[in-house]
Amino acid sequence: MRKSHTITHRRRQVDPSIRFRYDTVVPESAPKAIGYIRVSTEEQKRDGISLDAQKERIIAYCAFFKYDLVAIYQDDSTGFDMNRPGLHGAFDHMKRTGSMFVAIALDRLSRNIIDVEYIVDSYFGLGCDYQIHLMDCAGIDPKTRDGRMMLRFKALMAQHQVETIRDRTQQGVRYAMKHGASVGRLPYGKAYSRQLDAEGRRVVVDVPEQLATIARIKELHAQNATAPQIAKILQSENRPTAANGKWDGTGVRKLLQRHGLIQVKALDRAGYVRDPQKTLDRIKELRSGGMSLREIGRSLSDEKIAPPRGKRWYAGTISDIISKNTVSDKIKAIRLAAKLRDSGMSLRKIGEQLMINSITPPKGGYWHAEQVNKLLKEAQIADMADTLMDVLGPAPTASAIDERKEASPALTELPAQEPQSGSAPPAPSPPTPPRRRSRRAA
Repeated sequence: MRKSHTITHRRRQVDPSIRFRYDTVVPESAPKAIGYIRVSTEEQKRDGISLDAQKERIIAYCAFFKYDLVAIYQDDSTGFDMNRPGLHGAFDHMKRTGSMFVAIALDRLSRNIIDVEYIVDSYFGLGCDYQIHLMDCAGIDPKTRDGRMMLRFKALMAQHQVETIRDRTQQGVRYAMKHGASVGRLPYGKAYSRQLDAEGRRVVVDVPEQLATIARIKELHAQNATAPQIAKILQSENRPTAANGKWDGTGVRKLLQRHGLIQVKALDRAGYVRDPQKTLDRIKELRSGGMSLREIGRSLSDEKIAPPRGKRWYAGTISDIISKNTVSDKIKAIRLAAKLRDSGMSLRKIGEQLMINSITPPKGGYWHAEQVNKLLKEAQIADMADTLMDVLGPAPTASAIDERKEASPALTELPAQEPQSGSAPPAPSPPTPPRRRSRRAA
């Protein structure tokens, strides 16, 4: 399934497939149904829409219409995230059994209009084999023009609602930060307690284990240990990290910087040149030599060539420059490769010249010797085909035959015998009778 725009959300561990009791007796020919429920922590606190409440409504809905409810899947995630195991499991079960999809509302399915459009077109739209039943969209058929319009309108309203809530939350966060409140993730060594202050905010307290780790980092730094060495020692001593992960040099370096033990040197871009044509020529030259994008970026920085924007060279920036100024012309590549090979150039040098002439392989990257050799083989096949056509030649046309006749000397004809004066013209000879076949002939 397509990946959509996701936001950071702390999830609880929820089993995507849940157990439920369904005592309704339905006939064997009853349509099968797959239920789906979803809730996020914020929605549960605000609206009281719990997973159990949604499950009971789906069971009652299927019992009323005599549907065969075979499974219910659940998620504890935001509606802006399509990477949900419960949603994927519901769709897979629906495709295996040919069941209908049941949910209490469209916003349980997704709160992103792009995702809703994708789901409808993939499973429930015009030409699809599956059906969807949404309790807040009763009578709306996504296989019809008006039904799709109503679903789009409902999805747009759901997305507008969650964006409004997000804006209000951000405004409250900015107001709290302006008045000195601690908002968001705390630095290493601090944590939120369950105790509340006079304004109802959680009190920030120190974490003794993390403070001891900070003291250990300062001690190792005073012994002239590098950040990677400090990270290795902390990992061997099982020191706790902020997110219960592994220590690395970057995390140690940030801690040292936060406590003022090291300073990040500002980039000095004095004397750097920002010339697009010079940058492109140098990138082609370095790429033709087999350098990776990161290596090209380091070389450009060492040569004091500035990027088009910003202060640092990134692999994506170099890739964009190459893709915008190169073409993949196979015929041109074959002709140039054959010409360079005839001059005695090696396969590696031919690949470099192709890159310098802004000709890239069909799948991007740079030319390897095997790719150049394949071009040369195709050039040989093309030459053999041209030679064969020259030998055989095309069939002569009527105009070509007329031209040949005009160019060739006229054929000499025997002079006609003029009849003698006073003599009668010669009598025509009688026609030759057809020869009969002998009966004895075999």
